[in-house]
Amino acid sequence: PEICRFAVQARNPLLVEKPLATTVTDARTMVALAHDAGLPFMTAQTLRFDRTIQHMKRFQSSLGRSLKLDTVFQIEIRKTAPDHVAGYGKRGALLEIGVHMLDLARFLTGEEVQAVRCTMDHIPPIAPERMASVHLTMTGGTICRMEITRVVSERAGRAIRVGSQGRVEADWMRRRICTETSSGEKTADIDIPPSLTVLDTLSAFLQAVHDGTPMPITGEDGCRAVEIAEACYQSAQLGGALVTLPVAG
Repeated sequence: PEICRFAVQARNPLLVEKPLATTVTDARTMVALAHDAGLPFMTAQTLRFDRTIQHMKRFQSSLGRSLKLDTVFQIEIRKTAPDHVAGYGKRGALLEIGVHMLDLARFLTGEEVQAVRCTMDHIPPIAPERMASVHLTMTGGTICRMEITRVVSERAGRAIRVGSQGRVEADWMRRRICTETSSGEKTADIDIPPSLTVLDTLSAFLQAVHDGTPMPITGEDGCRAVEIAEACYQSAQLGGALVTLPVAG
């Protein structure tokens, strides 16, 4: 928030890495600062620019009524600086990497999150979580289930989107997509070209600043992901109880 405040005072457009903040209060403060100053503000939810994810979203209209979204996201355990966890408010995998999945739920379905249930292997701030199981209820009725884990093996990123007229499966680590209609007709796996998500994020930000057009991923989008994460932590602290949004800051 302090860096954001200085940028606003200098009248600079803002591009902020995910997660936008470690608390709902900070996220809302940052969005309000930019909004009140009339400055462009983008959140770098880079996975939205992954070509496999974008290809998957193109199937949205052909799937019929949205029913279910299942995602798995695994990132390797790695050595970090001693103060790394403190920088994330003593939180772990959900806020660090799972925030991508929380944002994708909104991006892929076009719906808002209404309520969450979440369990974790550790409850911050006692210890940062390495595993989180998340269940989201969306405003349009889509059920989203997410498994977010730090693992000793290789990375994995998969999503299955199910609608009344078919389903689409995507693996953005292996850059492959396959579809199946409600009648059982399947397509062969589609190979997707490699993505340069950081470059594409920067390019989209600069293009929007240059053209004076809306940011493709807003500060509000980043704030919403932090709000969903906060609800997940509250649910985990309550033993997986249902928590409705919005949460108090």
